[in-house]
Amino acid sequence: MKEKIIVFYAPFGKGAPVEKLGGAEAGCIKTLQFYKRSGFKVIQVHKPVKKNSSLGYLLNLLLIPFVLMFKLLKSKDAVLHIAGFYLKLAPYEWFLTRVSRLIRRRYIYEIRNGGMVESYLSGGAFYQFFLKNIFKDSSLILCQGATYVTFLKDSFEIEGFYYPNYIQDRFLQEKRIKDKDRSTLQLVFLGRIVPDKNIHFVVDILKSLVDQGQNCTLKLIGSFEAEYHQELIKRLNHWDLNESVDFLGRLEMSKILEVLKCSDFFLFPSKEKREGHSNALTEAMAVGLIPIVSDIGFNRTIVGDNKFVVDSFDAKLYAERIISLEKVFDFYSNQVVERIHNNFTEQIVCRRFEEAVNKLFAN
Repeated sequence: MKEKIIVFYAPFGKGAPVEKLGGAEAGCIKTLQFYKRSGFKVIQVHKPVKKNSSLGYLLNLLLIPFVLMFKLLKSKDAVLHIAGFYLKLAPYEWFLTRVSRLIRRRYIYEIRNGGMVESYLSGGAFYQFFLKNIFKDSSLILCQGATYVTFLKDSFEIEGFYYPNYIQDRFLQEKRIKDKDRSTLQLVFLGRIVPDKNIHFVVDILKSLVDQGQNCTLKLIGSFEAEYHQELIKRLNHWDLNESVDFLGRLEMSKILEVLKCSDFFLFPSKEKREGHSNALTEAMAVGLIPIVSDIGFNRTIVGDNKFVVDSFDAKLYAERIISLEKVFDFYSNQVVERIHNNFTEQIVCRRFEEAVNKLFAN
């Protein structure tokens, strides 16, 4: 049987500080694990990480094209997979695709994170040239958001492949584990505790719920920046809410699931301009938490119900939405679990993905 080799250029977390690790690294590692489970031979090429030395970062960027060429030349059937982040990297990523084309190798381009459409439409002619040619010459374009598939079709008549983040099958459950006493609402956030994730606003939502007579607790799971952590502590102390909030730090997946299963609502009022498909959002929905999200990135298409989306950053509106949904909690809890089962499971996403990648090795 012909060996199927993938040269995978992506951020896998090597050399990155723990507090900087996020959805991009988690998603790429998940794809790496899929490839290996499916019998592909994967050669990892780590995307350089900006650390103390800008010179070292630039030297690594200069070295990558030669590394990719060397790896690809070792097999005439090897396929290059580029986890793409476009923006300032678009010319560089275009150059990497030219390396692949020069030695007649196929490449997969994965459009990661949100904001690609906006960046293309607002970009200049040169920027659009780079992205258009990356798309046009790709053998397979992976789209983290469904809106990207539509954009590629409408703008370039190119068929994109919808490749959302997914929940691993071993973490799935058929329904809410058990009914629980919700006299105290258990709120949770999972992700990096950084300003772009709008965690101070999450605290504002908690304050608004308390002001409206609700008993609440809030658990914050994820690595945090020390300075921002202190700002949040001051905010909580000012409102005398420090006893209602637990900073749990970065946890293993098994521990995360324990916390999620005991919670009710997942708060995700992100303001991050390039918010993509949050792994945390999918994981929370998979265990029956009702998501309350901002209309940023792919949030609306992931949750699949406008009742879970709040259009403005008004803590009172978020609190009122939580109170109204709590009255019919079991119905919506089961609804989000069902949505995950029908759209974002490992079995559904990876089966289609494997079929698409195998076609690249068929000829």
